[in-house]
Amino acid sequence: MTSTKPVLRYQDIRRNVAKIRSYLARGGGLGQVLAGQEMAYDAIRMCFLEISEAAVKLGALAELHEPEIPWSAIRGFGNHLRHTYDEMDLNAIERAIADLDRLDAACGRAIDRLAAGMPPEQRRP
Repeated sequence: MTSTKPVLRYQDIRRNVAKIRSYLARGGGLGQVLAGQEMAYDAIRMCFLEISEAAVKLGALAELHEPEIPWSAIRGFGNHLRHTYDEMDLNAIERAIADLDRLDAACGRAIDRLAAGMPPEQRRP
């Protein structure tokens, strides 16, 4: 089901991206977080779960607004985190972190277009 408040969902994603960046900065980077900061690692995983859920709630609007973002993979990452937590692929976390800047920028563009009231056919970059 698509959210009736897509701006809020994009803002949720951006807020969680900012939190991940903050946890990594305070923790000394991903390597340090993975080496022994369980609380920071758990917080980062929770942020990714919230990002995934926001993407689920955006539904097809996400692809319409920002088709270059792998929304399906973002939605699937949440399932991966929930169901294979005991087999977590740390490379998957690294890849997701590497894509945060791109995701954040895409969400910013989508928010700007929605705030400007652009019709759907003009929302793509």
